[in-house]
Amino acid sequence: MGFETSDLGVNTPPAENEIKKPKEGLGAEKNRLIQEYVKTNNDVKILELIDQESDKQTACEVFINALKENNNPYFLKDLLDKGINGYQDAIKALVIYTYKNHLQGERFWKNPFKDEILFIDDDGELIMLNGEVSTHSQGPSAGMNYLGTGIMDKYKILTGPNKGKIFDFNERPIKGPDMSK
Repeated sequence: MGFETSDLGVNTPPAENEIKKPKEGLGAEKNRLIQEYVKTNNDVKILELIDQESDKQTACEVFINALKENNNPYFLKDLLDKGINGYQDAIKALVIYTYKNHLQGERFWKNPFKDEILFIDDDGELIMLNGEVSTHSQGPSAGMNYLGTGIMDKYKILTGPNKGKIFDFNERPIKGPDMSK
């Protein structure tokens, strides 16, 4: 089956049970700032806000909702490029949010302009996979993207004690993170 991936350059509606709207978000001022940063393509300020926020779950939720309203794949490319090169914890929070809140949907982040897929390993650390994304053509998952395990051979760890190390899937397989930690 492979892993499923969130291609944020394409708007895939979540299932009804996946929609969790924040009651108050982060407060009126921070919610307004996130909307403004998304509209003005200020990716660094978004990453800083998520990185500094104690309630990363809500920060990610407010950002994802703003992102859906202002779908811009170029903004995502810049956000992911800058995030990987300096705000790994903010990107990790976004990937964890996606993983936890899309139980029946796409659970990765994909750079819309590169074959880079961001996921969380079994230790809860951010990793980068390289590979092609395919799309289910039939059944209840029709239209959903996935990354087949047969095409992946290595991945790089971006956060945590193994940061910078490259592992082979046969040496260190990934089943998916234990989000109960």
